[in-house]
Amino acid sequence: MTGNYRIMRVSRNEYLSVFDDLQRQDPGFKEAGFEAQMAAYFAKSFIYGDSFTRAMEALRNEAMEVVCNAELSQKTWAADHGFDYDEDEWIRPIVWAQVADYKPDVIFIQGISSNDKSFLPEDGFRDRFPFVKAVIGFSGFAHEIDRMEGIDFVISGLPSIERHYRANDIPTTLLYHGFDASLLGRVPEPADNMIDFSFVGSTGLGYGENHAVRYWELLELCCRGNLELWGNEKYEAEEFIMPRDQLLNLGQSLKASSVQHDPGEVIKVFRESLATSSGTDLPILPLSFMFPERFNPAMYGLEMYETLRRSRVTLNRHFDPDDGIREIGNMRTFEATGIGACMLVNGADNAADLFEPDSEIVTFDSVAECAEKAAWLLANEGARAGIAAAGQRRALRDHSIENRCAAIHEMIGGLI
Repeated sequence: MTGNYRIMRVSRNEYLSVFDDLQRQDPGFKEAGFEAQMAAYFAKSFIYGDSFTRAMEALRNEAMEVVCNAELSQKTWAADHGFDYDEDEWIRPIVWAQVADYKPDVIFIQGISSNDKSFLPEDGFRDRFPFVKAVIGFSGFAHEIDRMEGIDFVISGLPSIERHYRANDIPTTLLYHGFDASLLGRVPEPADNMIDFSFVGSTGLGYGENHAVRYWELLELCCRGNLELWGNEKYEAEEFIMPRDQLLNLGQSLKASSVQHDPGEVIKVFRESLATSSGTDLPILPLSFMFPERFNPAMYGLEMYETLRRSRVTLNRHFDPDDGIREIGNMRTFEATGIGACMLVNGADNAADLFEPDSEIVTFDSVAECAEKAAWLLANEGARAGIAAAGQRRALRDHSIENRCAAIHEMIGGLI
């Protein structure tokens, strides 16, 4: 070991279609070796990218990235190393084989998850690999304590998550996501074709109760007609309660009603009616079908950052936990500000801990206020540009991946 320690980061990708895109763009991708496949993947800066590895190596550590549910690349690694696996259950065996081969001192799990397509150090993992001195997990949601087996320390991504683990005597500290500053040299500065008001991310359809408020707010903003979406929605077309053309007509009808009546009241009545007829208050209608003129395909990696950089104002709406906690700090918080967009985000108790409201970001407490502030920012270019520039300076100064990894590096020093 030539550095302070050897660290393996294990992450997962929620959007595995990006690997299909890589194969379409590069006919030789599938036949390339593991290292070449991962280099091509990280060159696109999907999800977490390899900024963690680069920052850790700058701190004189050895680092390896594993995207545990990336089937093609993981099975390529197994083939390259002569490792046999079960086609029906390959994620954990291949990760275990990578641990045995790389022999990391530290494992960093980028996203503790109960998803069966992820990795946790369970079922005798620590006994099998005694050379692993510490396992650290980043937690973006408050998970059940029984999922903490084999994890020595939890990095909590939000204050409420930190409180959750502390209340259950799990060693933890608060450390938010961060921004990869190298993106500023890889994402072109927009010359024209600017986007006035964007939303980039999941609409909330297919993501359960915690994202339902986001969906209804986006629906109202679509009715108000001042938002353009690059969205991700999860649905099964055969489960729709009406044909696609009727969904389009419904969207246009809601928009027309919002011209005559208060948009918030229109959506409230529609929501109550839908719940009565369908038996659920959860989102069940794709915004992409209701407002195709406002909806664009989901963007990932560098294309997503380019969309954000072209946005004069971009909306960031966090999920809504059942207990009503008001927090910000998801990845988009730092991606949007870091790349230079003016971020309009839901009000939160911890907003001022990260950015100065109305100086570095703009917050809202209702959909009407969101639309009003977006319109004001677009009408006052000097103020909008000033807030965007200030937010970017703050993100680069206080919320970079280098900052985060320096803190993690110091933390690891106290664990091993």
